[in-house]
Amino acid sequence: MIRAAPRRAALPLLIGALVAAGVSGGARAEPAGGGCAHDAALEAAVASALRKKVRDIESTPGVRIEITFGCPAVSEPRQVTALSAHGHGGFVNVLELTGAGEARALRLKPAAAPTLSGPPPKVTRATARPRAEAIQHALAFASAALASTIHVALPPPVPGAVQTISARATTHDEALEIRLTGTGGVSSTRRWDGYVDSTHAAARVPLEVAWEALWELAGGPLRPAPVEEPDRAAFQRLLDSDGPRPRFLNDGLLELGAVLATRPVVPSLTPFLQAPSERTQLLAVNALATATGTDLRRDAAGALRPLADVTAAYRALAAPPPAPRH
Repeated sequence: MIRAAPRRAALPLLIGALVAAGVSGGARAEPAGGGCAHDAALEAAVASALRKKVRDIESTPGVRIEITFGCPAVSEPRQVTALSAHGHGGFVNVLELTGAGEARALRLKPAAAPTLSGPPPKVTRATARPRAEAIQHALAFASAALASTIHVALPPPVPGAVQTISARATTHDEALEIRLTGTGGVSSTRRWDGYVDSTHAAARVPLEVAWEALWELAGGPLRPAPVEEPDRAAFQRLLDSDGPRPRFLNDGLLELGAVLATRPVVPSLTPFLQAPSERTQLLAVNALATATGTDLRRDAAGALRPLADVTAAYRALAAPPPAPRH
């Protein structure tokens, strides 16, 4: 999750301290019983970041935060494709770290009420080529965070006393998705979506810490920039990703498709034309207009057509041609 700069400041400083101290993320201690090795210094730093974030939102007096580390799902990650989205008209953020060492961060501010006739959304970007050492540290930090398990242990009740348990809840919903890819194409994707509150902190915080460590690789402020081919390729990889996504995350991707969609993603976009939500259908139409290069949203006189007619037209356009008769 991307927060304002003051709230994010501690994590890059922590990663920087690891670099200065020589914590490589590759220097391993004794093998663990599960078949992997653990870097004690790295895991201590990650645990500190995890524990701080949980404490920021978990206010029950006397609570214990227990953190354990398993084996990373990808032992030697080399590439990252990550996505975050915030509900209630928030941002959609895309992060990609390529095998060539380039980090690209994209941000889309979705329209509050998208229309068939509206202009395409604007995207901002930051692109960097971090030092190999910085990439290694961020990947190691993120991998350890994603391999962590957080258990929030409430204090035991005192006999005869009234126990007070605090809980913080918000209406701010978000989704986080991180896919790590290693040697030989081995990959692992982890997702979380829900409300940012104390009851979900243990499940959300590992992804949040991993996301922030990786997002720092792009560096610098995001600025408006023309769309580039790597942006379109990243969009295609995200759209073709495995596993279901929450609707507002899909809607954010579809809105991004009005800028980045290309013809190869037409088969992935077409099913959204039959989504239960008219908003999702509308966003799919706008993305298909860009992907196909054919605008079917208006009639011959230039007037907007009913959404049902437009979705039917794009389904017909995307349908495979009939088999030849012999």
